[in-house]
Amino acid sequence: MDSNNTAGSNVATRVSADTIPKEIMAVLPTDPNEQLEMSHRIANLAFSQKVCVLEAENNQLRQTLMQRQSQIKALERRVTNLELEVNDAQEKARHSMEEQTKLVGEKNALIGTVKKLNRDLAKLDSFKRNLLQSLQDEDETVPGGATMTPARDLSSDRLVNSVLSSSAALPPATPPRSYATPAAPTPGSTMNISTSSAAPPAPKALSPTFGASPAAGISLGGSDGSPRVDGKEFFRQARSRLAYEQFSQFLQNIKELNAHRQTREETLKKAQEIFGSENGDLYQSFESLLSRHLPL
Repeated sequence: MDSNNTAGSNVATRVSADTIPKEIMAVLPTDPNEQLEMSHRIANLAFSQKVCVLEAENNQLRQTLMQRQSQIKALERRVTNLELEVNDAQEKARHSMEEQTKLVGEKNALIGTVKKLNRDLAKLDSFKRNLLQSLQDEDETVPGGATMTPARDLSSDRLVNSVLSSSAALPPATPPRSYATPAAPTPGSTMNISTSSAAPPAPKALSPTFGASPAAGISLGGSDGSPRVDGKEFFRQARSRLAYEQFSQFLQNIKELNAHRQTREETLKKAQEIFGSENGDLYQSFESLLSRHLPL
């Protein structure tokens, strides 16, 4: 038995001597118990050092995690801001599309207005050319000894004739059979024979002569003996005393009456507004002409 124990210890000594460096073996105690105690201390020291290293790594990982969480929160806030910006951009885009649709509609309306104005302008140009041509033709057909009518009067008369249309008003009262003796027509005057005595009364519209006398420019007396205002002379006075815009409004007023879009009273009211207080005599003349042409 003793020999066996001695052999085992020798093997253990030989194994430990082979696996442990000689420097360490030199400092180890020779007592096995002391060697075990020292090994426990060394193991505890190694374990403590390992724990410290792991704790340091853990702290470092915690700091890294906190940084990552901060970055995640910052990115989340940025994503939220970007979503708000996207919503604002979409809202602006929607408003822009609505505004664009509205502008397209306004553009189409303006295009239609421009086309209509161009058509009206073309009509006015055509009317101007026809008017100038008619004036030129009339100037060429005036006899050599006659006094030529100013172009301004001719153009105004033609403008009046073009504006006034035929009316379905009540026929005027039958004029008296006894007329004043017509004076001899002056040179250059145009004979305008009234057809009221040759044919039954027919509806007629207001014209520059307003029931002119047998000779143009000659005033007829009324049934009560009062002088009657000559329509052509009235238009000439109105044309010379009113501004261009006022005279155009006056012609439009008569046109509305002839088209039955307003009554006689409305026509007189608008005429009074156009003439004003400074042209009260023109209003009275117009009222007299209107009363004779369209009796109540």
